[in-house]
Amino acid sequence: MPLSDTKIRNAKAVEKPIKLSDSGGLYLIVTPTGGRWWRLDFRYEGKRKTISMGIYPDVPLMLAQEVVSTYPNQTSNNCLVQQGRSATSRRTLVNLLM
Repeated sequence: MPLSDTKIRNAKAVEKPIKLSDSGGLYLIVTPTGGRWWRLDFRYEGKRKTISMGIYPDVPLMLAQEVVSTYPNQTSNNCLVQQGRSATSRRTLVNLLM
């Protein structure tokens, strides 16, 4: 079932971080301290890769889903993977695509 804003806002992690999955490799990590981080899993050259997409609510659900729908086109020519690795820690995937 796809994520909704209500489900994200009501999610509480008690002892360990929890993972709320969406589609296309997109998920949200909810920590016991209340942090919510978007992550995107994908395969590149046969290996699993994970990229941070920002913090909820700074990156809303609709924007995160939009990035996921355009992401496969970006990985085909390797440009986004290289940008994501060389970018500073404050820059996220969403910032790179905008």
